[in-house]
Amino acid sequence: MSKPVLDFDVIRGVTSRLTPAETDLHGAIAANAELMASVIRAGAPMNISPLVTHGVVATLSSANADLVTGMDKTIAVHQQLATLRDDIGLRTVDFGGGLWKGEIRGAPEAAAAEESAPPVHLVAVS
Repeated sequence: MSKPVLDFDVIRGVTSRLTPAETDLHGAIAANAELMASVIRAGAPMNISPLVTHGVVATLSSANADLVTGMDKTIAVHQQLATLRDDIGLRTVDFGGGLWKGEIRGAPEAAAAEESAPPVHLVAVS
């Protein structure tokens, strides 16, 4: 079996979409929570019973739970891509996997020292 040929542009295309997907999910979770809070708060000044808005709040709550589940799955994809990166022999460079966004932890030496923190991006180094 011949060795696969790595297309770094394709790999970069995949990795460039991971962080925006996570960011968009986080934004959707926050926006949905803000909408739910506004529905809850809107009733009090108008003297509306919570029973009137309960259905809307329940649906928004369920939708937010689904978004959080989606985020869990996106995090799993992140970890799977890190494993895939290692499996195909790419150098480890960690963008955004540290405490701060954009933090660069470095090459394999740094990754070996921090094995408990999984790398978060598939980064091709040509």
